[in-house]
Amino acid sequence: MGNRKTRKEEILKNKGVDMLERDIYNNLKELYNSGEKEKAFLTTVDKLREEKSPVERSSLASFASKMLFEAGKFEKALEYALEARNQARLADDYIAFCKAAISIGRIHFRQGRLREAEQAWHEALSLVVIFGNRKLHGRILLNLSILDQRRGNHVRALDILEKARLMLQEENDL
Repeated sequence: MGNRKTRKEEILKNKGVDMLERDIYNNLKELYNSGEKEKAFLTTVDKLREEKSPVERSSLASFASKMLFEAGKFEKALEYALEARNQARLADDYIAFCKAAISIGRIHFRQGRLREAEQAWHEALSLVVIFGNRKLHGRILLNLSILDQRRGNHVRALDILEKARLMLQEENDL
């Protein structure tokens, strides 16, 4: 398993992007996790402005969105999540696209825009069903169950939650 490449590494290789760029993300994440959140965000945005590769732009925009979401800056987080999704589409990276769509849904949900959240999650769901990614499928179902719970559809929420639990358990992601 040590020599297997991740899907993102394969995409990066196929797109001709230097794998040394991965170190940038690790450094940004370490900076963020060490408490230097503003510096990590500003560095991420600077790198995003400089970067040309859609794969890298998607990753950077996604990370910027995550930081803003955690800071409670939802409108700005949404802008970066939309950019991450658009760049993932350009890179033809369905996993990054789905993760960005999940983030978009989370942001809408947090803002009480339930219909928009549901649309974003269903957009991601349609792709994971096609490509057969059970881990992402389970995570999307988990979000949809929370949405149904919020709407008062408790029985349906529990049914969806059970499906999500089984998928995530099979993928060792519980």
